[in-house]
Amino acid sequence: GALAALHRYFDHVQARGPQGPIPLSEQPCAQAARARTTSSLLSLSALHTRFGHTQEAMVALSEALRAGQQHNDQWCLLHALAGLCAVLANSAPGAPGLPPDELGNVKHGSQHVQLLRLLRRCLERGQELYCPHITAYAKLCLAQFALQHTVEPTDMDASPMHLAA
Repeated sequence: GALAALHRYFDHVQARGPQGPIPLSEQPCAQAARARTTSSLLSLSALHTRFGHTQEAMVALSEALRAGQQHNDQWCLLHALAGLCAVLANSAPGAPGLPPDELGNVKHGSQHVQLLRLLRRCLERGQELYCPHITAYAKLCLAQFALQHTVEPTDMDASPMHLAA
């Protein structure tokens, strides 16, 4: 299915030598190879998120985060943050296919509060790194969050008025 096709795609684009894959450290452009690897991990996470496989998505995100941190790849870290927001949004109570949240109220310490904080951080970092598609994603998710949940200002870092800012 879809997972096998994703694996075949990244196997196809991976640099190959006469004896098989070339180790990252020996490739002509190690940075491009790292980018392909992190891209494949982020894509794998997105696939698992889409299918509702939260644990598998988190494993792929963790690997992408390690690679991004190891090489100080800010773009990888930003995309992993957006991926984490997607995983949380799809696994929080009230998400499609999950039991509804109680009256849509956001309670201090809940998964929704974590999601809100991560979305705000994603928006900030997207703006700092001039990444318009991540900035737009975060704004859209924040607007959707504001429509679906009642936010108590005492539990939040900012007032509800600034959710979609």
